[in-house]
Amino acid sequence: MSFPELLTLASALLLSVWLSLRAPPRVRIVVVIAVLLVSAAMFLPLETLEQAFGRRNVRWLGKRLAGTPFDVSVMAHFLAFAGLAAVLWLSRPDWRGWRAVGVLVALAVAGELMQGIGAYRQARLDDVFTNLLGSAAGLAVALPIAWWRGRGPPPPA
Repeated sequence: MSFPELLTLASALLLSVWLSLRAPPRVRIVVVIAVLLVSAAMFLPLETLEQAFGRRNVRWLGKRLAGTPFDVSVMAHFLAFAGLAAVLWLSRPDWRGWRAVGVLVALAVAGELMQGIGAYRQARLDDVFTNLLGSAAGLAVALPIAWWRGRGPPPPA
C-alpha cells in the first residue's frame, strides 16, 4: 500500500472515530459504516467498486445514467454524501444545525483534496459541488424525519 493510500485510510478511520465520539454504541456503528462507505465511494478506483458491487451492477447503473448529466462516479459522490448527511442528522441530535452543515461542507472539500493525493482519482471542483448537493439532499430527507420523530426542530414555515 502506498503512502497516499495509507494516509487516506488513516484519515477515514480517524474521521469515523471522531464523528462517532460520545454517541451511543449502536449509533457509533452506523456512523463508522457511513463514513467508511463514503470513503469507499470517493477514493476507490472504479474497478474496485465493480469488484465489490459486481461489474454487471455498476455497468447497469452506468447505462441507466447514460441519458442524464450523471455518471457512476457522480452518482456515487451524491449518494454517499446524501447518506452521510442523513445519518449524521438523524443519529446525532447533538450535531444538528450549523455544526453538522459545517462538518459536511468541510468533508465535501477535504474529501476532494484527499482525492488529489491518490493515484486513482483526481480532485475536481464539480465533485465538491456534487458532494454539497448530496449533503443538501440528505438533510432535506432527514429534517422532516427528525421532526416527525419529535427529535428535531420543526421545519421552517
